[in-house]
Amino acid sequence: MKKHLRPEPRIREARLLVSKFKLHGMIDISDGLASELHHLARESRVGIVIDQGALPVDPAAVAAAGMLGTDALKYCLESGEEYELLFSLPPRQALKARRLLNRSGCGCSIIGQAYRGGGVRMIGPGGGVKPLAGLGYRHF
Repeated sequence: MKKHLRPEPRIREARLLVSKFKLHGMIDISDGLASELHHLARESRVGIVIDQGALPVDPAAVAAAGMLGTDALKYCLESGEEYELLFSLPPRQALKARRLLNRSGCGCSIIGQAYRGGGVRMIGPGGGVKPLAGLGYRHF
């Protein structure tokens, strides 16, 4: 709720990343993670596969979704206004960036990887891979 009512754009963190790494791409997820994954994949001319189990879903969001009879994963992928950063780096650099951001107090999760090709897919809990729809906030 706080992130929606009082968003905190990650400007300091974006500047830190740009100063330390040669990013392959970066965007905020203010329009939703799924839609921005598609945007990043399309603009970078790559495919992206994410691991559902690696998505940082707050336990409070899971509890709220349960009380509302909805799916916390849907909120994680399609809601907006979070202003968190989605960026891509080679694997070793991604590990270094995660350590740096975690030390800075921001927190960072590695949720997937890019590959040659196109589209966005998600690995589910059973290991199955399925296409991920690019749903999120649409301005027009």
